[in-house]
Amino acid sequence: MRSRALCVSLSLACVAHAIATDWPQIGGPNGGFAVTDPQLRGDWRGAEAKVAWRTKLTGPATGRGVSIADGQMFVVDNDAEGRNAILRVLGLDDGKERWQCAWPTGGDVKAATASFSLHGCVPAVTADFVYFIGECRAQKETAVLRAIDRKTHQVAWTMDPATKNWALVQTASPVVVDDLVLVSCGVNGKKRDLLLALDRRMGAVRWTSEFESAGDHSMLMNAPQVATIGGVRQIVMHHQGGVGGVALDGKKLWNWDGYQRKTLRSTPSVSPDGHVFVASGHEGSSALLRVTRTGQTWTPATVYADGLRGRGEAKKDSPFGPGCGPHLVEGNDFYNSGAWWDGALYVSGYMGLHCTRADGTIAWHENQRKGDKEGASVIAVNGRILTLSQIKKKGTCLLIAGADPKTFAELAAVPIHARLSNAEFAYAEGQIVSVSPLDGEVVCVDLGVGRD
Repeated sequence: MRSRALCVSLSLACVAHAIATDWPQIGGPNGGFAVTDPQLRGDWRGAEAKVAWRTKLTGPATGRGVSIADGQMFVVDNDAEGRNAILRVLGLDDGKERWQCAWPTGGDVKAATASFSLHGCVPAVTADFVYFIGECRAQKETAVLRAIDRKTHQVAWTMDPATKNWALVQTASPVVVDDLVLVSCGVNGKKRDLLLALDRRMGAVRWTSEFESAGDHSMLMNAPQVATIGGVRQIVMHHQGGVGGVALDGKKLWNWDGYQRKTLRSTPSVSPDGHVFVASGHEGSSALLRVTRTGQTWTPATVYADGLRGRGEAKKDSPFGPGCGPHLVEGNDFYNSGAWWDGALYVSGYMGLHCTRADGTIAWHENQRKGDKEGASVIAVNGRILTLSQIKKKGTCLLIAGADPKTFAELAAVPIHARLSNAEFAYAEGQIVSVSPLDGEVVCVDLGVGRD
């Protein structure tokens, strides 16, 4: 029987990886971008991954993210004219549309895509609702949070942050934990960012937690993540002034200001032992910290932080924006979330896929994909690392490698897109689904690993 999304919450302090067959929101069922699927058989040797089906979305918007729950995939699209946004729900087995919900954007999405990646949100899906961020207003990066009822296929509620002078970016993503839906917001005209928690059924504000920001213009295009650190279940938020931890009642637990960035795309990746990986957008660098707890005292400590000059502005001596250091994760509006597996971090960067140890030292660089100049997200499934990689003469491939800090071992490279897709992709039931932000092509790859 398939696990229903978000019905069971596992403590990452007790298990190394979430156990689930769905990918209901950004980061997977419990955050961390890593899952153990107990129904997968074998050790993947001899598996033949192949494209199961392809389909195309209709709209011009870019940067699409996808979620999977209950045998269905959820993605936000536009109509061909770019005047209406559409939540599309497709079958995971065949890619055919099951149902949709449409609403007017209030702007010309076609014109806006020249400057912004619209509807790049990864939806958050529960048994009864789908939550997502979207809607263009006068070509500006302001958005609203909507909840769609999965039974009626209608909008259940809408929360407009602009009424409270909060700035919500369209490429950000919501996260659901228990009875809350959480998003990262900026405060217009003030150097403050906030973690906003809403009642997931009614949309009412339950609490906010504020952090000092590095700027007065919000570019929080990422999402918070649920994690258990020091035995305490909490929300980890990467804001412009650093990284912070907030309890589920809104109480601020800790904050670390050792990595200040202006444009935040990647969602924090948190290990079971309290290591937190974050990466920037335009600056193309990254940081790793370790959070520990002694009694009621929280201690965030820097493991490494690359490219600190000018609050993240690149220096003059690295391949991307020189001086960012050895842990170069090329950002520039792309998603670069990493995945932890058995104490090692796997992330895609300028040198292709690479592995970083918990002490911050680099174990290996793939260093084969010379065409990669756009980072892609990484997820881990049953001790295997999956990412998207641009390979000459093949286009964008789903790259499958072993989660081994000793050496890089490629298991498969399956061509899926004509050019590199930088959007988040999702895993469920032995399959990977990816959406190209360039042409709206949806591709499902069967990993070729049998299931019980």
